[in-house]
Amino acid sequence: MNIEKLEIRLREAKEHYLAIRSSAESAIVSTEWSTGQLYDTEPFEVFRAGEEYGKRISSTPKRTNKKYCYGFDRQGQIVVRRQGVEFVGQFYEEFFEYHKNRIDSVYYGSTALKEVLSVKSRVVDNGLVRTVFVVGRFGSRIEHMKYVDGQLVAIDVDQIGGVRFQTVISYGNQKTVIAIQNVFPNGRLDQLYPPE
Repeated sequence: MNIEKLEIRLREAKEHYLAIRSSAESAIVSTEWSTGQLYDTEPFEVFRAGEEYGKRISSTPKRTNKKYCYGFDRQGQIVVRRQGVEFVGQFYEEFFEYHKNRIDSVYYGSTALKEVLSVKSRVVDNGLVRTVFVVGRFGSRIEHMKYVDGQLVAIDVDQIGGVRFQTVISYGNQKTVIAIQNVFPNGRLDQLYPPE
């Protein structure tokens, strides 16, 4: 997968929301609700968004604003991730497809228009996400993961037509994440985790 192919996928996904949703939903064998994101579909996705992991909810909540619903297939893979918004019955939706060495997804907005917000392709090797290609309404980027002994230490982010920077992950004694920062060429640091 590459940026050019994802640009085509972005255009096609606009016209195929119902088919993509139907395909993903037909694979669901179980669902799980939570108060926030529970699972990373790419390295440190939750922390990089400046958030904490949510908690499982035992049943479908009456109010779904800011709640997440995951749909899993027979292999236990996430095929649908929904995030509720303040309007009843409306969700941001991300649909996942699994290939031999790749996980692709399409992310739709919460309105009835179901505008495509982004498409992603995560390249996987030996169980680790190595590269993430993203094409979205607000730009495109390529993220290259750097591992040391199987532990992610940095992500080189190349924003197409924009600034390149590095996301640095710092660990404590027990190999738990203590900080995640974006480091820019001009020396600027943005603290992603823990939130400031």
